[in-house]
Amino acid sequence: MVPRARRGRGEGAIYFDKVSGLWVAAVSWGYDARGKRRRRKVYGHSKEEVRRKLAEMQRDFMNGAPIPPDRLTIGEWVKEWLASKRVRETTLAKYEAYAKRIIDAVGGVRLKDFDARRVEALYRFLEADGLEPKTVHGIASVLRAAFAAAVRRDLIPRDPTRQVDMPKLPHNEARFLTKEEVRAFSEAARGERLEALFVLLLHTGLRLGEALGLPWEAVDLEAGTLTVRQALHEVKGKLFLGPPKTKAALRTITLTAPAVQALKAQKRRQAEERLRAGPKWQNAWNLVFTDHFGGPLRRSNIARRDVKRVIKKARCEALERLLSAGTPPVEAEEAVSKLLEGVTPPPPPMHSATRTPRCSSQPERIPRRFSVGSVTRTSGSRCSSMATSSRGRMRTPPGAWSVI
Repeated sequence: MVPRARRGRGEGAIYFDKVSGLWVAAVSWGYDARGKRRRRKVYGHSKEEVRRKLAEMQRDFMNGAPIPPDRLTIGEWVKEWLASKRVRETTLAKYEAYAKRIIDAVGGVRLKDFDARRVEALYRFLEADGLEPKTVHGIASVLRAAFAAAVRRDLIPRDPTRQVDMPKLPHNEARFLTKEEVRAFSEAARGERLEALFVLLLHTGLRLGEALGLPWEAVDLEAGTLTVRQALHEVKGKLFLGPPKTKAALRTITLTAPAVQALKAQKRRQAEERLRAGPKWQNAWNLVFTDHFGGPLRRSNIARRDVKRVIKKARCEALERLLSAGTPPVEAEEAVSKLLEGVTPPPPPMHSATRTPRCSSQPERIPRRFSVGSVTRTSGSRCSSMATSSRGRMRTPPGAWSVI
């Protein structure tokens, strides 16, 4: 009896699995670097179906196409893809935040099983989750880049994200402050510790990170110019100096007279603070704007605390002027709510037109109760011109606290 010849590598075998009730084609592709057999199985409802799938695998094998790991998940691949990226820290932090959303939603799905229908379902899920269109678009961009890299490495034959339209990104017209708003903001910022910073921002158009990373050696008060060479970045609580956002941001700016005066005043103020701090003074980067001990300022604190306080003061002062001129309270409040609109959340409605609004320059206490998407004002508030009821609620749209 002639012994049966053994099948060669890649020939495959077809059989019927009684447990699953499906036809199976199993192929062996040899051994990997660790000596483990590389096997791949495909399933079908008929013998012809699995024979066709087997032929496709054999064709790929003959063409030299690598055999992708069947169990590789989207979460595993996205993490591997991120580890290979060589980008700036700020960009990488943004990618990681978007990738976390992807992993949380579909990280357990196998890479090979992710099709166009699931891509669409993911986009719908993100939109229904209340994310901003810009955020959804950013997540989709990272997902598309990761799958494009998977195709280039032959982990999957085609990119399912290319079969689905990208989420629409709204193109909002740029919002610029009016002359009235600039005047109101400047008056409200008078006497603030960071008054010079606000004047410089208003008169130069610098990004906040560029102003906070500005060293004294980049400022020429005699010539009335400053040169942008770097910016202060903040990633995961870590502060560091790096290049500006774009190459076009490397520039020299001619300063206005108020900007020059503000920088001179800042130089005097910083010298006084340095004398008061004594040996505690630490301004290793020789920055123009620092805290009381020479340390760098955090953009997040300025946007959340200082600018918010100045805007609130500007609205209080504008409201008082309108009421003094005899404007009805409801009309006065409506006019004030449009002042610097979009820069900070609008004030809550006044529930009583007969109540006389009062403003105070003292800082507002931290509210005692918070809820998702809203701020609950309490009786602890010291500025009553913006709220007349301790139970009033102020809706805060996503991203509304991003000031500069």
